[in-house]
Amino acid sequence: MAGFLVIYGEELFIKFDIRHYKELRVKTMDYKKMVIPVIIALLLLFNFSTTVLANSLDNIYDEVSGEYPEDIEKMKENGASEGDIKKFINTIGDELSSKELDDENISEEVANVVLSMYLSGEHDDVFNAVIKGWGLSPDVLIEAYDSGGTGKVFELLPKSLQEIGYMVKEQLAEAAEKNIESSDLGNSAEPVVESNSEFLVESSKIIEQINKNLPKIIVNMPEGNSIVEVRAADIKEIFRVNKELEVQNAEGDVIFTIPPGTITINEENNLKFNIKRLPASEARPLAAKLSQEIKVVGDVFELNVKNTDNKQDTDISLNNPITAALSYENYEIAPDDEHRLAVFMYNESTNTWDLVGGKVNKDSKTVEWKANHFSKYAVMLVNKTFTDITDHWAKQDIEYLVARGLVNGVNEKNFEPMRQITRAEFTKMLVKVLNIDTASETEPIFADVPVETWYSRYVSAAFNAGLVNGVSSTHFEPNRNISRQEMAAMIVRALNYKGIDTEVTEEALNQLLSKYKDSSQIADWAKKSLAVAIDSGIIGGRTEDSLAPTENTVRAEAAVMIKRLFDKL
Repeated sequence: MAGFLVIYGEELFIKFDIRHYKELRVKTMDYKKMVIPVIIALLLLFNFSTTVLANSLDNIYDEVSGEYPEDIEKMKENGASEGDIKKFINTIGDELSSKELDDENISEEVANVVLSMYLSGEHDDVFNAVIKGWGLSPDVLIEAYDSGGTGKVFELLPKSLQEIGYMVKEQLAEAAEKNIESSDLGNSAEPVVESNSEFLVESSKIIEQINKNLPKIIVNMPEGNSIVEVRAADIKEIFRVNKELEVQNAEGDVIFTIPPGTITINEENNLKFNIKRLPASEARPLAAKLSQEIKVVGDVFELNVKNTDNKQDTDISLNNPITAALSYENYEIAPDDEHRLAVFMYNESTNTWDLVGGKVNKDSKTVEWKANHFSKYAVMLVNKTFTDITDHWAKQDIEYLVARGLVNGVNEKNFEPMRQITRAEFTKMLVKVLNIDTASETEPIFADVPVETWYSRYVSAAFNAGLVNGVSSTHFEPNRNISRQEMAAMIVRALNYKGIDTEVTEEALNQLLSKYKDSSQIADWAKKSLAVAIDSGIIGGRTEDSLAPTENTVRAEAAVMIKRLFDKL
């Protein structure tokens, strides 16, 4: 268990647990004592979980200054010299090298070293340079801690300082000639290196679950394994009884769900599932390619599903995407940040991270997506928001969609939530939430939608998918504001496009609409669509008894409706 540090004196009290920070109380406005949250955040960087020894750390400064010259320069501008920073790095290594470290005491020892460095005053130049250089005033630090704990404070630190933490840990691990079981790219523990040995699931275990008539057949990888095989005959039997196959790693933080018909079964081959958790030495260079507003919050996994005949692996034939999920339960994610989590995939051909998106399930603490090919995946926190939605009622829904690339602001700083939305803008939202490919849409459909406009491909794709109609056979009126009943019609067509039942009886239709005093204003062609949209929970009244079917919709309302639609798909 992680150690506790309790410091009394001068009205300062801190109770500190290196893994779960339970309490922080500062009873003085003395500046030096107010930077304690930064010390706590620094301790996150040096949280070990295996035996390590120190060796020379002299090269770390050169590596960090080469990769983050602007950060180093900013520290220098705020009073930390090159010698100060080198001394800071080497003091950590020197202090730890004289200690007998193991899994039981490492957290306490590291905590004591870093905290004693702060309290000694010998490294004030480095601590104060970071605080001044990155605008980390006492108020900012305390507010960050109060709103999101130490993880929130950690996000405020420069990447160079985080990099120092990773490098120190790797250097210490190499000196001990061991694989370090250290933090992930932000705050999770990396497991023992998994074995590549393959584990073949016994058919009796599958049949036993089938005979119990369980809702799904679950296969768990043995601890330490990253590969598991399931016999083709067993999968065929699972599908025959109309059950889903669920495969998860030993820790339960990666889950594949395969409904019947998803995969074409080759009876001569087994199905091989590979769930490899990348070590920090492999994952960290990949994370370095991310922008400042995107942060990996968990481990990076390499995922794959193959056919195998024990001699050769071949690609599987997917009839539908496999459902995959990554857990974030063991990572320090503030509840107010969960909606900004999204899955990213590492693109090997471009050496960049591609946004996948996925749905956040706050109950199971997972992000789930449909995988139609395999690569390296990770859950990330997208720190993208807008200045004009800070206190807006739709803030979380807007940020949720932005994190998935489903909506954009009007510019980098503003979303304009209360501006009325146009037909073209809502059409684009709809096409993106349905993930309709627009690349081939080069022919204009309507005379008032020229091919050179930004919305041309979206309108063409939506029209060809049966989502929208023109106001006539030749005109779409893309820049006209969209009414709520028009939006309902498009939403219901989107549900139909995804094969979701939208039937509603005449009796149910009348019950759903009659409670609104302005239901007589609904156009005949929109009545069913509004009833279905209301029944699905996608559209509600403007007030308890007013539907406002002919009124125009603002961008915030549209975003909320798109979020609700996304949840239904």
